[in-house]
Amino acid sequence: MEKSFNSRFPQPSLLHICTDTPRSGTRDIGSALTKMCMRHRSIEAKLKQFSMCFLEGLINPLQEQMEDWKRGVNTLDKDHAKEYKRARQEIKKKSSDTLKLQKKAKK
Repeated sequence: MEKSFNSRFPQPSLLHICTDTPRSGTRDIGSALTKMCMRHRSIEAKLKQFSMCFLEGLINPLQEQMEDWKRGVNTLDKDHAKEYKRARQEIKKKSSDTLKLQKKAKK
């Protein structure tokens, strides 16, 4: 962010020097541009502070807990797979028992 800001807006001291030359126009323009640059730098500093607070308060704690969540999800997935397999085996057994009983009933 700082590189893009510095490349788009010249330093306030350079603006002040450039606008004080006789060929450049009025001093009002120079002071207005200098104020604008200072305000932009203030906004940039506040945005940096906000993004650091956001990073430290939300993103880093979430990333720290991500490994725990992955382990928990893997455990839940394994347990679910075991239960699903067991239930499927029970259904197969009961359906085969039902078929056997139906065959006996037909005889």
